[in-house]
Amino acid sequence: MRRQSLEISLAAVLGLLGCELALADGTAFTSLGNLKYYVIDTDLNDGISASATFLGLASHMVEAESTEGVTSGGASLPSIAYMDSGNGIVQASLTGGTALDSFALNAAAASTFSYGTARSTIYLNFSLSKNAIFVLSGDASVSAATTIGQTARGPERSDAIAQMEFTQTGSNTRLGSTGVLSAGLHGKAGQVSNSGTILASFQNTSGAEFLLTGYAKSWAQSFVPPTPVPEPSTYATLLAGLGLLVLLQRRRRV
Repeated sequence: MRRQSLEISLAAVLGLLGCELALADGTAFTSLGNLKYYVIDTDLNDGISASATFLGLASHMVEAESTEGVTSGGASLPSIAYMDSGNGIVQASLTGGTALDSFALNAAAASTFSYGTARSTIYLNFSLSKNAIFVLSGDASVSAATTIGQTARGPERSDAIAQMEFTQTGSNTRLGSTGVLSAGLHGKAGQVSNSGTILASFQNTSGAEFLLTGYAKSWAQSFVPPTPVPEPSTYATLLAGLGLLVLLQRRRRV
C-alpha cells in the first residue's frame, strides 16, 4: 500500500509537469478575390451618364510579422514567408495584374507558443462622376482554428478578416460603408469559417467628379501564449521533494 502511495505521488508530479509542457497551436487564413466594381446613377434627369474610371493600382503592401520581427515587400516581392524559430509561420501574398477582377489577396498565420500576423493590402484609385454611387465587391473566405483554447498563461486567439472600404484619394478620411467578413476564436478550442461576398459603397454628392481610393485587405492573426517553462529552482524543489518522499518511505519500512 505504501509503495502504491509513492507511485501515485510520483505519477501525479510527473503528470503535472507534462501538462505544463503540452503543445498548443493556432491558425488563421483569409482570401479575397474576384474584385469587381459597379456604378449606380442616382439622378437620371441631370443629363450626366454615371461613370467610374479605374485609374490603376495605387500601391500594394505585403507584410508578415512574428515575435522575432517584421518583414515587408512591395511590387518586387509579391510573396513572403517568415518563420520564428519554429514557433510561428506567417505568409501574405498578392497576385494579379492591372485588370481589377484579376486581383487576389491571401494571408495566413500559424503559431505555437508565439504569435504571427499577416496582411496583404491593395489600394486602387478611381474617378467617379457626380450623382453616382460606387460599389466595390469581392468574394471572401475566412477561417480560424485553435487546439486548446486556454493555456496556463491565458487564452489562445486566432482571427481572420477580409475588409474593403474607401478613402478620399490623398487623405485617410474614410468614406461610405465598409465591407467586412470575419471569423475568430478567443479562448475556445475548435474551428470556425465563413465565406461570402462583401461590399463597400460610396455616394458622390459633391457636385463634381470625385477621386477615391478603394482599400482591400486580407488579414490573419494567430496568438498562443507561451506555456511557462519550469525554472532551474523549480526542478531543484521537485528533486528535493522526491528525495524527501524516498526518505520517508525508507523510515516507514524500518
